Amino acid sequence: MGVRVAVRIATNVAESVGLYFLGLWTFFNIKNKIGIAGTAGLFTSHVPFDDAESKGVQAESSQAAPEYKFQTQLDNLPARPASSKSSNTTHAYVHASPPHSVPIAGASTAAVTHQQATQLKGTDELYGLGNLPSSGPGRWEYLANPENWHPERRKLHEKLLDEARSSALTLAESLERDGCQPTLFALRGNTATGKTRIATKKIPALAAALEKTGGKGCINPDVFKSSLAKSEAGAKIFSSAQVHNESCFLADHFEDGLRSQRTGSGAIASIVVDKRLARAYEIDSYIELAKETGRKVELCDIDAPLENSLTGVLQRKPEGEDPRPPYPVVSSGFVAVRSNRMSVIDRFIADPSLGNYRLFGTAEDGKKVMVASVMGGELSVEDADLYEKITSPQSSVTGDLADKIIDNELIDRLTNNIDDPERAANTRAALEKYNGKSWSAALAAHSELI
Repeated sequence: MGVRVAVRIATNVAESVGLYFLGLWTFFNIKNKIGIAGTAGLFTSHVPFDDAESKGVQAESSQAAPEYKFQTQLDNLPARPASSKSSNTTHAYVHASPPHSVPIAGASTAAVTHQQATQLKGTDELYGLGNLPSSGPGRWEYLANPENWHPERRKLHEKLLDEARSSALTLAESLERDGCQPTLFALRGNTATGKTRIATKKIPALAAALEKTGGKGCINPDVFKSSLAKSEAGAKIFSSAQVHNESCFLADHFEDGLRSQRTGSGAIASIVVDKRLARAYEIDSYIELAKETGRKVELCDIDAPLENSLTGVLQRKPEGEDPRPPYPVVSSGFVAVRSNRMSVIDRFIADPSLGNYRLFGTAEDGKKVMVASVMGGELSVEDADLYEKITSPQSSVTGDLADKIIDNELIDRLTNNIDDPERAANTRAALEKYNGKSWSAALAAHSELI
């Protein structure tokens, strides 16, 4: 338990230092975002499946934490309380009744931005009862107790969890009917690299199962955000940042339940993890889970150039469920995913019984192509040049891309090779909206939309 706390503190320090220097670099823009994230308590790092981690994994994670200097909780990151100890901070918000400052149901919020939303509290503060601890382990312990939530919000939690569990079971039973033995499918990759595209086009059994659930039933910290952000009338009244803590705690409950879930036949259920999984110890925690529960591992590692991910984020709509993180989050994710890729591959080579690993890259026309695989401990490389490029730590250097201006030349370069006319048109439209802005400024503006 003490090791996990140390890991959490080390990660928080690394993130805080990174965010400080990042703030000097982007000045007022990032300063505003730090204030926003701080309002919702987003700068606490979390490790999934604490109960599945060995001491060796925890020790390794303490060394891996500094890789994420600029990482925030805005995009696909796991949320897990570090310990059962209560917070020893004296600052707390006191709640004795339902919130009165929630936006009116059905009201239009199209013009609201995250900067304006800094005056609004997170939903954990709005719907929490009793003493809400400050950000840290104490707050996650508080959120995990259903009795600390307003009864109406608690009912919503139960409804969302029931729906998610039902989708996960449908997913698992579909896989079982197709002859799939109990498996932990993991989709690894940076933001907007095409993980969903791979799952639906390159893994036939998984594609069929996801079609039956409408893409639902996967383990993903953002899966509950869309529902939590809406009023009873269906209008979006909260930002992604405001519902982040609440969504993460629900994702934890959902994930814990899937650990031992069984299908109607009594077999352990297959599960699908759709996260960034950038750091090696995150992979290790799921490997340990698979071993403890009798599941094999099928890991699909999806790579894309940083510019492709940035473009993908700009194509995400405010009313959609996909996160729209600012540039530092996407950039740091790109660095971490590529920098740690070889250590992930080595795990499958070292343990043939673990399962299978597949690496997909992005061709010049934007299509996903198989680059390499590890089957039964044997590495097979299909595209040597691309393999070397996307597994080399040197290829993760982002240079001065943050300040690069989106202009006509860049837009042409990123769209002219796309052979799908509709996809090319959508990509061009998303980029032209921010023509004249830097990548950093474009993603900052796009992430502020509600």
